[in-house]
Amino acid sequence: MMPVMDGFAFLDRLRADASRNAVPVLVVTAMDLSGAEREQLQGLTRNVIAKGASTGVDLRSAIRDVLRPEAARRRAANA
Repeated sequence: MMPVMDGFAFLDRLRADASRNAVPVLVVTAMDLSGAEREQLQGLTRNVIAKGASTGVDLRSAIRDVLRPEAARRRAANA
């Protein structure tokens, strides 16, 4: 658990700054999320990984999936 604010508050603050809207977010949580919480995260994150239900391979794959489009976008911007 995060000590100062929960993940939902963090994402709200992150997304409140328009310059940070493009920051890719991958949530890794031990919480048992409700359907409403998953729906809320859908608009704010790229993916949500449940700690107990995922393996290290799943996490590595999710990280690659999040970073791959970012790397392509940076290369295009620098071209």
